[in-house]
Amino acid sequence: MSKFKTILVAGVTLAALSGAAFAGGKNDHPTAPGQIVNTALTVQWNYNSVYALTQIYAGWVGGDLRGAATAVGNNVSWETQGGASLDNMQRQLAPVGAELKATIVGAGSVDLSATAICNNVAASNSASGNTVIRNDQRCDTLDPYAIVNANLGTIGGDAATAATSVGNNLALEAVTAATFVYNGQINAGATYAQVNVNMDNVGGAASAAATAIGNNLTIKSGFGTP
Repeated sequence: MSKFKTILVAGVTLAALSGAAFAGGKNDHPTAPGQIVNTALTVQWNYNSVYALTQIYAGWVGGDLRGAATAVGNNVSWETQGGASLDNMQRQLAPVGAELKATIVGAGSVDLSATAICNNVAASNSASGNTVIRNDQRCDTLDPYAIVNANLGTIGGDAATAATSVGNNLALEAVTAATFVYNGQINAGATYAQVNVNMDNVGGAASAAATAIGNNLTIKSGFGTP
C-alpha cells in the first residue's frame, strides 16, 4: 500500500533533516482578523546531497517484514492550538534520493517502501479562530527520486511495494473558523519514482505503486474534526 497519504497527513520519519526553526511570540497578523497567539518562522536551506539506502536479504522470517528508505531535504512538522501563523521558506539545492533493495524468501506479510522529498511541511491546528500559512518551497535540484527493487518468494500474507517521490509538499489540517493560505512551490527538475518487483507464491494480496509529484498542496479545514 502506498505511504503517500500518511506522509501528507502526519509528516515523515526522517532519514535526513537539515534546517532550523523557531517558534513563539505574540502579534496581530496583518492579513487575518483577531489576535495571533502562536507564531513560527522557519528558514531551511540544504546545500548537499541527501540519500537513503536500505538493503534487505532475509530468509524464512517467522512474522511480518517491514522495510523503508526515506530521504528528506527540509522538513517542518508543526502542531498547535489557538490562533496560529506559520511563515515557512525551504530551499533544497542538491539531489535527494531513496533506494530500497530487497531479496526475501519466506515471510508473513511484506511491506517495502522508498520515499524521497525535497521540501515538506505538515501542520495541524486542533482549535483555532484563524490559521495563517505563508509557504515558499523551492526544489532546485535535478531529480528527487525513489526506487524499489525487490525479489519476493513464498510470502504467506500480503506483499506491498511502493516508491514515492515529491518535489514540494504542504499538508494542513485545521479545526478553525478561518484559514488563510499563501502558497508558492517551484520544482526545477524531473521527479522520478520506480518499482521493480518479482513476486512468486504470494498467499495474500499483492500491490506495487510508483508515485511521482512535482508540487502538492493538501488542505483540510472546518469547524468539526478533520
